[in-house]
Amino acid sequence: MNIFKRFSFFLSGFSLGMIILVFFLKEKNTSCDYGPNARVTKSLSISKKRINNENQLKLKKHNIDSTTLFYLIKTADVDFSRSITKTSPCKEYILNNTLDSKPVELKIELCDSISEIKEIKI
Repeated sequence: MNIFKRFSFFLSGFSLGMIILVFFLKEKNTSCDYGPNARVTKSLSISKKRINNENQLKLKKHNIDSTTLFYLIKTADVDFSRSITKTSPCKEYILNNTLDSKPVELKIELCDSISEIKEIKI
């Protein structure tokens, strides 16, 4: 079998497989969160959040609502060098992001299904 025939078989099988994958995965809400930063931000954004009164006042002062807070968490960069990830059952993460060209730092403690926002620096 010559190389052209092999390549045409490969290409037709690959194309058919891609079409089947697109057809089956079109309706599902799949994502590829394989990097450590993406996994942490996804875990933090899907967990229930607790915010103490002091941090709620900071959020009100800077006109940050829950949607903006969710966006800040979802698009943040996790500072793993300053985060405490070896403790059990709760881990503490430092997230860095910007809002209206101002740096925002969030310290969030992630337990099993609840994340508590410990500190907000704007």
